[in-house]
Amino acid sequence: MLSAAVLALTILGGVTAVVFLADDARPPAGTSVMEPEPKARAIPRPNEGQAPSEPGDRGGWAQLALLGLIVVAVSGIGLVVVRGSTASRQRRAAWLAAADSERDGALESPD
Repeated sequence: MLSAAVLALTILGGVTAVVFLADDARPPAGTSVMEPEPKARAIPRPNEGQAPSEPGDRGGWAQLALLGLIVVAVSGIGLVVVRGSTASRQRRAAWLAAADSERDGALESPD
């Protein structure tokens, strides 16, 4: 109960402080409103940047080759998993069939 009360008072105190101490972002009386500066963008818009000129540039051949390598690797892993699960299902079916026949052949010689 005590920790909940402390947490609630801390949150309430923080909100109160922000309300009273925050700047309204209004220009002082008698000053002219200036034109706002354009916002900086972290991600350029389409056709706004420049074409890749070096192998390490974004969108260059090295980046596309890496994407291709990742796609091939993930596809190969998926193929191995699917083939392994198919073989596993076949072995399990054979094992269950041997259990149903009450003859598993484990003690028989391979001759």
